[in-house]
Amino acid sequence: MIPPELPESWTEDRPAFSELSADLYQPFQVLKLRRARVAWLNDGWFRSRGYRIGTLEDRRRLEAWIVDRFAFGVPGEDDPADIFEDHGRTYWADRYGAPSGSMHGGSGRVGTIGQFNVKGIGRTPLVSESSDWYHSHGCMWLEEAVREAILASTAEAVFPHGAVPVIAVIDAGCTYRWRDGNHGARRALVVRPAFLRVASFMRSIFFGDSGTPDSAQVRDARRVRDLWRADWPQPGVAGILARSFEATGRQYGWGRVSRLWPGPLFASNMTLTGELVDFGSFRAVADWSRIQGEARSHGFGTEEMLVADAARVLGRLALANDVALHASDLVERFRAGLRMGEAEALSAHGAEAGSPTAFRFANIIREQQRRTRGLGHREVLDPMPEIPQAAHLQRERLLADTLEVIDRLDTDDLKPLAAFIDDRVAKTAIMARDSSIRADPIVAPPASPTYEAEATSSCRHGSIAGSGPSLLEHVSAACVHVPAHRN
Repeated sequence: MIPPELPESWTEDRPAFSELSADLYQPFQVLKLRRARVAWLNDGWFRSRGYRIGTLEDRRRLEAWIVDRFAFGVPGEDDPADIFEDHGRTYWADRYGAPSGSMHGGSGRVGTIGQFNVKGIGRTPLVSESSDWYHSHGCMWLEEAVREAILASTAEAVFPHGAVPVIAVIDAGCTYRWRDGNHGARRALVVRPAFLRVASFMRSIFFGDSGTPDSAQVRDARRVRDLWRADWPQPGVAGILARSFEATGRQYGWGRVSRLWPGPLFASNMTLTGELVDFGSFRAVADWSRIQGEARSHGFGTEEMLVADAARVLGRLALANDVALHASDLVERFRAGLRMGEAEALSAHGAEAGSPTAFRFANIIREQQRRTRGLGHREVLDPMPEIPQAAHLQRERLLADTLEVIDRLDTDDLKPLAAFIDDRVAKTAIMARDSSIRADPIVAPPASPTYEAEATSSCRHGSIAGSGPSLLEHVSAACVHVPAHRN
């Protein structure tokens, strides 16, 4: 049962943005996880939506609602039956494509219910049958969920357009069961507000069957057509996508100076509001070398290669749907945002335009770009000690610290894990106080007498606060508040 202080809209099952297209989502069945518990709550996010976690009873009621609403999973063929209860419900997997077409039909381990989604839920119906195990099991390990919560909070506090926040981490109460009978990593779920991806506007031409009116390919084509032709709020679909590219560029420009790399910039992790999402490759780096998220992937500094691919496909689809949007405009908006973010970050570190530090940084980036034309080797570049590093966010260190805490956990006591996340988030708050810049705040929805929103820039998902504008209107508002295009 939902605590009375939370808005009734949170009980709705219809997935967010489904009014755009009847084919945006694929429904599937999930079962309740028998031993799931809340491992961590994003207290600040709930407070900003009017829920006061003032007493232990407040927290217990909120945690009980989260488990009742989101602690579900898709049974895998190797899962023991006793990790699930008998009752289930319907979740929805969001369909999206990719510039190259994609062999998956959309989200492979994310299920949406109402205004939220749950990551790590298990294999969804949109996973390709030909996919390898690593990209098809659908699970999320506890250490991955912990890092996701920390890094999302970091991006939300530090980057100009923030991040899609993790509002809760759920310990699934089970481990992954290998086919030989051995147990692997501890499993978890993360809960986030729902969002739309730039990849939602692209086809997935290699997934599923075709040739019938209700085939996967026909539904996919309808989804893309519906999204391009939907009745979007101002500035319209072309304006929203253009502002998304500029906001994303600004994010990566800021991160480039600060040596906080969100990872390869795929269309599937570009949001319409410019918020960062999915932090598997996010890391603090020591210098401006072309570090890679994984072998043979696009590395730090090569973002424009992927942006150009996405823009080219969007430009073609815009033309097919009579939308005035050109690929070259999207690329230029990304470049403009990149320059803006770099200048703002340098200024935040005391290096104004024309200063020796700014000149030195420009030379480093030129050298980085010269060395990143392909997917080749990594060379160390000038670390510029005058721009401080976020050493606690370096991938290897954060991973080792997280695993150490998890290894020491008592089965029944998750408090040390929550304390570890809160400690890292507190360090982020100090870093944000010293060197962050926030974009113009997104206008929050009108507060009802019951739900008083405290946040400004954290209200990008403000329609979840209860009454007020729809999620679509807030996507539009977020894009409107991206600063105007600059050369």
